[in-house]
Amino acid sequence: MAPTNVTTNEDRPAIHIALAAGLTDEAFKWVAIGAEEEGVPCRRVSTQGSDPVAIAYDAAMSSRFGVGVGVAGSTIVVHELHMPSEQPILTFESKDDFGQYCRLAGGNAARFIIRMPFRFELEPDPPTEYHPQPAAQRESHNTHSPTPPRPDDTGVDPELVRAITKIVARIIHDLRSSRP
Repeated sequence: MAPTNVTTNEDRPAIHIALAAGLTDEAFKWVAIGAEEEGVPCRRVSTQGSDPVAIAYDAAMSSRFGVGVGVAGSTIVVHELHMPSEQPILTFESKDDFGQYCRLAGGNAARFIIRMPFRFELEPDPPTEYHPQPAAQRESHNTHSPTPPRPDDTGVDPELVRAITKIVARIIHDLRSSRP
């Protein structure tokens, strides 16, 4: 005999994502990546409409979290069930990078649930490598500055310090923004 209190995937709270006809699963994948980066699961729901605001509202109405994302054409909409049906929380128009805007919308839908500030712009990827120039090359290319950068008294290259500082700042920013 099976237990009666088993929760299926259909019963678990999730952001519901509705895609208009003609869109591939790629859009769903990117919205889900954004939400799951913030720790909130997603589920794709079927829709009959093509208006991104309407399908986002319908998705929000069916979600136990009360949050839905609708994608139609190049428009990605985040909606919440307590808002008027014609007034979504956020709308993004994908210019060049459709996947990244879907990811941004998914992340913001999750941020709404976990009560974190929204992100409104795509964030550049942090630097992953440091490629120092030899000192002679730096000095020959740095003609606009009367004093070219040089290692300080400890022998540390200032460009390396700046690169490491940017990486550390990015890590701190990401850690702070991931706190509940």
